Amino acid sequence: MEEQLGMSKSDEAAKKPNIKQLDWGSLSRMSNREQNITLKREYLALLEKIEELADSIAEEKSGNSEKAIRIEKFKREDKSMRDFVRAIVELIPNGYELKVQMDTTAWEVAEIEEEVLGKINSLVSKVKFTDKIIEEETKTVTAQKQFLENEFSRAKERIRELEEALSNRMESGQDVEHHKVDEDVNLDENNNSAGNTTPEVENKPAKETQVQDKKIVKKESPIPNRTVEKKKDTLSTPSSSSSVTASINTDEVPKYLFIETDRYLENFSDECKLTLNVIGKTGVSRNAELKIEMEKLEEGKKYFFPNGHYEYGYLNNAVKTLKDRQFITSKEINLGARGYKFLVYELTDIGKAAYYKFNQEQPVEAEMYRMLADHKSLEHGYLIREVANEFRAKNYTVHEDRETCTYKLKDGHRKVFDLIIEKDGQKKFIEVERGTHNYDDFFKAMDKIYQVTNEFHFVAPNEKILYKETKGKVFKWITDRLGGFENAKGKMTMCFSTIEKIKKSDEPWEIFRP
Repeated sequence: MEEQLGMSKSDEAAKKPNIKQLDWGSLSRMSNREQNITLKREYLALLEKIEELADSIAEEKSGNSEKAIRIEKFKREDKSMRDFVRAIVELIPNGYELKVQMDTTAWEVAEIEEEVLGKINSLVSKVKFTDKIIEEETKTVTAQKQFLENEFSRAKERIRELEEALSNRMESGQDVEHHKVDEDVNLDENNNSAGNTTPEVENKPAKETQVQDKKIVKKESPIPNRTVEKKKDTLSTPSSSSSVTASINTDEVPKYLFIETDRYLENFSDECKLTLNVIGKTGVSRNAELKIEMEKLEEGKKYFFPNGHYEYGYLNNAVKTLKDRQFITSKEINLGARGYKFLVYELTDIGKAAYYKFNQEQPVEAEMYRMLADHKSLEHGYLIREVANEFRAKNYTVHEDRETCTYKLKDGHRKVFDLIIEKDGQKKFIEVERGTHNYDDFFKAMDKIYQVTNEFHFVAPNEKILYKETKGKVFKWITDRLGGFENAKGKMTMCFSTIEKIKKSDEPWEIFRP
């Protein structure tokens, strides 16, 4: 600090007074006159040095005031710069987690510099390609619009043909009915001329016909419903002049099927094609699982496991190329533990169209969406998976499926554990906590766990969340729900750990017994 304020060690040495140290033995051997002269001389020298020191102290005080002013100015500038960086982060899409970090921790520029620059570069890249993206979306929408217009025109034509055919059929039926009625009228006239008594025409059912001046007036359609149905059946036969085909439900037609992919696939490498096909076929959403899938394929081993060794850079370059060429889109996931930050991705419409072109089938749903169906967030879902992988590496049998992890409670409710692990005949029920639950939800979850087991196992991404969030809520649950630690004594065991402890130790649990 002294060097920062402008004071060096050499300056400090120069300020020390150069006063001669008097030896008592030497003075005692001097005469009184010599002693007085020596003492006076050294007194004057000492007084001079004291005055110099006083002046130096006064100057130093004056300098310190100026330095204090400069330091205060630096503090204000530092605060302004931090506020400026926060304002920039707030403007970045998907920058919520980074903003929370900046609002809740004493961060340094070096800690956030890489992430902020990465997000800004990503945003700038998107802006650069905005026109291209809009152009492609416009072409897609135009193609879909044209398709729908064509389908609409064909549907109108089919409806017109059906209406004409139905009208012709109805007219044919009416002619038959009219002919029959004419025969009945003629018969009545013949009977009347022969003197036979027959019911008058007006006594016939009104819904059929009435005779006026030997003309038949239709009062209601003589064709029963079954005649129309028969006509419909007749129209549907191959011999009909107007065949009926099933209409296309355009809501079920994916819009990416209208994308022309040829220009996107120019100079498309075999490695990228294989990577895209594996993503579309399996739905994998990150490199960790993609590596496993590639290792199962001979072609995957050829490109990404040369000489039998996995080359991370090769696979990463293939994925990066797919992203740069808009075949996949990605999202960064930060689990809150060191070394657990990665990208998850899915096929874009262009990627799905390319997959369909290669395989003549639609791609499966991305793993990230299947995970969201089972968990509150991708971060929670992937944190559970990483914890499960660490336990598997420790030779535990790990259950992640909802059926195995679900227990029906006595009150009719259910408790779904994040993980259940087994080893040496012992079963542990694992809850993976990110510190996002409010007290009410956390207490309800604790109540359910207590109905299943009295051994609680909690895993957090880091010690800060473990101690500040998880432990704090557990202890508050004991106080509020059970009435204090005395009431919980000997009734339960609390086990706490982090993913890093699980990775590094065979005995990762911090055990607490009230």
